[in-house]
Parts: sequence; structure tokens; C-alpha cells
Amino acid sequence: MKVMPSDIEAEQSILGACLIDKNAIVETMEVLTKSDFYREDNKVIFECINNMYSRNDPVDIITLKNELSLIGKLEAVGGIEYIAELPERVPTTANVEKYINIVKQKSIKRNLIEMSNEISKKSFDETIDTEQLTEFAERKVYEVTQRKDIKGASRLQDLILESMSKLEDLYNNGTKKGIPTGFIDIDRRMGGLKGSELIVLAARPGMGKSAFSLNIATHVAKVEKVPVLIFNLEMGKDQLTDRIICSECLIDSRKYRDGKLDENDWINLTNGISQFSDAPIYIDDNSSITISEIRSKCRKMKNENKIGLVIIDYLQLITPSKGKNSREQEVAEISRTLKLIAKELNLPIIALSQLSRANEKRGDKDKRPMLSDLRDSGSIEQDADIVLFIHREDRYNETAENKNIAEINFAKFRAGEPGIEKLLWMGQYTKFQNLSYQ
Repeated sequence: MKVMPSDIEAEQSILGACLIDKNAIVETMEVLTKSDFYREDNKVIFECINNMYSRNDPVDIITLKNELSLIGKLEAVGGIEYIAELPERVPTTANVEKYINIVKQKSIKRNLIEMSNEISKKSFDETIDTEQLTEFAERKVYEVTQRKDIKGASRLQDLILESMSKLEDLYNNGTKKGIPTGFIDIDRRMGGLKGSELIVLAARPGMGKSAFSLNIATHVAKVEKVPVLIFNLEMGKDQLTDRIICSECLIDSRKYRDGKLDENDWINLTNGISQFSDAPIYIDDNSSITISEIRSKCRKMKNENKIGLVIIDYLQLITPSKGKNSREQEVAEISRTLKLIAKELNLPIIALSQLSRANEKRGDKDKRPMLSDLRDSGSIEQDADIVLFIHREDRYNETAENKNIAEINFAKFRAGEPGIEKLLWMGQYTKFQNLSYQ
């Protein structure tokens, strides 16, 4: 039997510092939770100090003794004698950050040991396949290495204070709500791309959904300097790169494909590439990638490259896990997992999706897509925070008045009002542009 990693003296020094210096409480609460302490008595004392501080009550030996007495835990932690000893065990409150780091590191080691035991136990279970086991192990390792604690329910009072703090910051400093997409009217409606959001972008073939997602990706990486990870299951890296070049350099894609560039094209190419060649965009074109592999790669890229946006083109091409009984169940699992990845990594995910042919079978009626047109599963609509449809009337009617005008329909918007914004479609460049800019 081996003793689990711990440092009782460091734990006592932290608690003693909290009884002496209010600033030590603030530093401790920002990093540690009750589960980071090894000894049960120290856990109870830390939780009491936390509760007292949250109520804005004074924290010292006497008030702590009273708090422990009220909850019937005073004798369990060693009585007033143990509490009174804690401040004496603090060499100096100036070193509380060091004590906190020691306790946190010991806690991480204990978590790794427990996690290893759990993985080992599951590895002997023949009912669990390798893919499930690998996903479980990766998730556990990520949680520990990112020092994430699985927290319980949050008090409304705390959430309101946090919300008010964000609002005050927005009011005073004009802080951006999310990552701008580069499209003025889109950003005005949705406030930019926010962490943990799953955004489903759907359209019939030829409407420009891939171009729209790439336009957002290049703006986010080039202008906002936020790394972007693109999973493209339909096109190869070379084809995707050519699209980005034509769009950003304003070169006719047919001329570029045929190599028939004129002098102005070469000037645009040289100037354009110099502006975005170092944009932090990462492309994965594995056409048979599974949803588990996507989760794994997102975790790795978040950890190593600090990605701030993930784009998947497109959802229905992702290989599901084994054992699903129907296509609807497979797509439901994929959409649900994408939402969980967005929430776990605090990333916005834009997932492109196919639409059924239902809108094209409406005869002379309005062919704008509806939520019921989402293909394969109603869970896509359910899991998404935002569902965007792209519609261009001139695709169906050559005599349409609004030539090259694309409607971006917020068909579902969990945090705001549904509605339609319009963009200019520049087909020769596979690029969307703000109408106001044009």
C-alpha cells in the first residue's frame, strides 16, 4: 500500500493564511476547490471559509468556529484547538500562491492515479470496445491536465453577479461579445461567435455554404488572429486552399483553375497572399474521420494551438460510432457529440449540414428552406444553438430581381430573435460580401 500524494502542511498553511489575510481567500478560491484538499477536516474547513466569504461574512478564528458549530462539524475537525493552530502554521502569507500550487499539483497526481485505476478496470471489461475505451481515457486525461473540476449546480445569485460583471465590462469598455465573423449585419444580430455554441449552417447544393464558412474562417484567423480548425470531409486540402486563395485575392476561380491569370490577377495574388499566408488556419481533410477522432483532435488542437473556432464540412459525412440501429440515430449521436465538444472546450463550432429536397418539390411556392428540411434527424435542430439557412432566389429563378443577393436566415436562434440578413454573393470568387461595403 502506498500513501496517496498530499502535503498536509501546505493545506494547513493555506487555511491559516485565509484566516489572516482576505486576499489569500481570493487567491485560493480562484484555483482550488474542496476536492483538492486531501484531509477531510481540511476539506470541511475550506468549504466553510468559502461559504462565509461568499456571504461576505468576516472570516477569522471566532467566526469560523461559530460556522462549524452551526453545521455540527466543529468537533469533527478537531475543535477550536485545531482551528487556532492553523494561523501559527503559516510562515508568511506572501507565499500563499506557492502553497496553493503545491496542493493543486498533489491533487492532480491523485486524480491521475484514480483515473489510471478506472481505465485499467474498464480495460478488462470485454463489453467495452476499444473506441469507447480510448474516448473515455482521452476525456479523463484532458479533464485532469486542464485542471477541470466537475462542479455541481451553481447558485442563481452567483450567476447573476457574473452576468452583471460582464454587462458592466461591455458598457464601460465595449468588450466584444464574441469573435466577429467579418459580416457586419450577421455580427450585429448574433454578437459574434461565442464559446460553447453549436451553429448549424445548412443549404441546398450550390448555395455557397462552404464558401460562407471559409469566408468566416479566413476573417477570424487573418483579422481577429484567432486560430481556426477546419475539418473538410468532402474536399481535399489542395482544393480548399485554392478556394481560399481565390476568395481572399479576388481572382476568378475558373481563370485560377486553368492557370490563365492576367497582370492584375498576379498583382492581386501577390498582395492577397502576403496578408493571410500566416493566418492560423489548420485543415484536416480525412474523409473517413469518426466523431471520436474529431473530439480527440479538437482537444489536442485546443491544448497545443489555442484554437478558437472549429468548422466541419459537413455533418452527415462524419463516421458515427458503432452499434447504432438507424441513420437517424447515427446523426443524432453526431450532432449531440458536437454540442458536447463545443461546451467542453468552450469553442464555437460551425457544422455544415445537408438539406432534403423538400423545398425544391414545393412547385411554384416559396422555396426558402425550413427547419423541417434538415436532413436525417430532428436532433440537429434540437442540439443547435443557431440554425442558419442560405437561400439565393436567382438559383431557382433567372429573372429574379435580386440577382446575387443571398439571404442568411436565422431559422433558429436560441439566444435571440430569428430573422433574415442579406449578403452579396460574388460567385466568380466564391465569396460573400457585406452589402453595405459593396
